[in-house]
Amino acid sequence: MPDFESIALPLLDDLYRAAFALLGSSAQAEQAVTAAIAEGKRRWDRSPCRRAWLFSILLRHTRALYVRTKGAGECTSDELAALRELPFRQAAAVLLTDAFECDESELREAMGRGLRSPAAELRVGRQRLARGLSAEPAPRLGFVPG
Repeated sequence: MPDFESIALPLLDDLYRAAFALLGSSAQAEQAVTAAIAEGKRRWDRSPCRRAWLFSILLRHTRALYVRTKGAGECTSDELAALRELPFRQAAAVLLTDAFECDESELREAMGRGLRSPAAELRVGRQRLARGLSAEPAPRLGFVPG
């Protein structure tokens, strides 16, 4: 079994970019990633460490911060601003699928259970994002800051 660091360290940039895209704050993104990595390391012996599993931990740590900071942030991108106006699960589904190319099974694992399936959250999120940006259907997002 590979050690936690060999799996998690290559994902740090993706985790940070996802947290930043949802939160719009470097400090809060770093806080969420640090908490997610700490939790992942503690739970390493109980769960296999895969990308979707780490994203699911990150989403738990990001959710409360997302609600408190909705509409605020350092980035002025129209796409990021529109993404942050979506409900959290819809924003997460769009971000993970379009920016990080999570497939349907990874999306289900990362998002867990909710009132809607992750696929439904993605569909509704893309529709709302399209309405927030223009009359055109929502393109795949390519905005995640580096």
